Parts: sequence; C-alpha cells; structure tokens
Amino acid sequence: MTTVTGDFELIVDELRVVARFVVDSAQQVLPAFEEAVPGG
Repeated sequence: MTTVTGDFELIVDELRVVARFVVDSAQQVLPAFEEAVPGG
C-alpha cells in the first residue's frame, strides 16, 4: 500500500470508532439540515 505524507493506517476497530463518530455527528445535525432544506 502506498502511503502519502500525512496518511496513516487504521485497524478495523479504529475504523469502527471513526464510523460511529461520523454516524453520531450526522444524527445530531440531521434535524437542522432537514429544517433548512425540506425534502432535501
């Protein structure tokens, strides 16, 4: 695997933590988005 400066590798458990953070964050802002962009 080619690595570019600033890139780093994550193990599956770390990817799961990142994915959970993304889902939690999206769930927090989704109501505001739906209000701002009805049917969007």
